[in-house]
Amino acid sequence: MPNDKLFRLWPTTILRKRFPDHDRIKPELMGFIKAYMEADPKGRTANENRDLYESRYDILKRHAGENPALKALGSFLGQAFAEVGTAANMPFWKREGVQPEDLSVEITASWFINYLSQGNVNPHLHGNCSWSCVYYLQMGEPCDEMEGATYFISPANKSDGTDLGSAYAGEASRYFVAKEGHALFFPSHLVHGSFPYRGDAPRIIFSANARIEKQGGKA
Repeated sequence: MPNDKLFRLWPTTILRKRFPDHDRIKPELMGFIKAYMEADPKGRTANENRDLYESRYDILKRHAGENPALKALGSFLGQAFAEVGTAANMPFWKREGVQPEDLSVEITASWFINYLSQGNVNPHLHGNCSWSCVYYLQMGEPCDEMEGATYFISPANKSDGTDLGSAYAGEASRYFVAKEGHALFFPSHLVHGSFPYRGDAPRIIFSANARIEKQGGKA
């Protein structure tokens, strides 16, 4: 029929992307983390954390200006946030007459986590931002691929089933193997966490939250 129209509402877009400078800057980032933890042995505490060290949430804002490796990482994260944001929002931006070049990415929070043996993060989500990420700086040698993996819980609030009419939403959850040098970028409203890690070498990640707004003012 001429008036028929198909709507696709509330899609979930996730980007997995490799940091091309990972091998070059990893030693400098590891050195920064060691010095940071020595200066602040307690770190930050959070209810969703277990057996890990978490930094304050201002790593890039406070330290990137004096640390070239952090600056390079921040640039990579900002570009990837713009990429995934454009992929998810372009039809809506076109409808509102918004051009990608008119927008800017603001990384509102950034931090690192050093997982100890059996360390994990329970299910949670992030507020006051549109996108979040996890960058796998060092993964150690896990016994199986699920160790230290990041998992996401379906926003469809539907359990696994065999009904082919909802096959598109059939997964109640999905996990991504933690691969060193890669990062995941995902909507901040998506409930996520990490499986426990049992390796001997520290498992270290960087995370960040971001907003995308019109340059010179909120979108």
